[in-house]
Amino acid sequence: MIHLPHEVILRPFDFSDVPALVQAVQENQPFLVQFLPWAGADYGSLQARQWVQASLEQWAQNLGFQWGLFRGDVVLGTVGFHPIQWDIRSASIGYWLVESAGRRGLMTAAAAELLAWGFNRYQLREIWIEARDTNRPSQRVAERLGFEQRGQRSDGEFTLLRYRMLADVWFHGRMGSYFVYPG
Repeated sequence: MIHLPHEVILRPFDFSDVPALVQAVQENQPFLVQFLPWAGADYGSLQARQWVQASLEQWAQNLGFQWGLFRGDVVLGTVGFHPIQWDIRSASIGYWLVESAGRRGLMTAAAAELLAWGFNRYQLREIWIEARDTNRPSQRVAERLGFEQRGQRSDGEFTLLRYRMLADVWFHGRMGSYFVYPG
């Protein structure tokens, strides 16, 4: 468990979190679905259980993890590694946050914890973030953390901006092992 600003805790999910996860997605569906197609009106307990199961399997297979941002028992969002590519020591991270929790630096703080974990514990060489060209809040997270924009790609439906952080930059460059949480 990691403490973030504003009385928020970063921790792994378990099946007891399914109702709170469903509530967070359903209550924020109009906002989330702009950026996350899976967050449609049909998102419910089945999808949340499948996601929690997949995240537990990901952890068990040493391919990364998914953490929740919680205030008490309320889910504010998630942040995690997409499956790690161990052969090239590379991973990408994904995240989402309920609309009311935005603009407080919470996701920047949570993503910084993932970077520290990825570079220190997993000894990754690089970490990527991809954000839709229309998702300015996600782009700002990458930029505040010192990621370098490295082009873009299309997923067939949307244009994704690609940001990269190298371990050398993290350890010896702008960030090092020091991070000041935004206020």
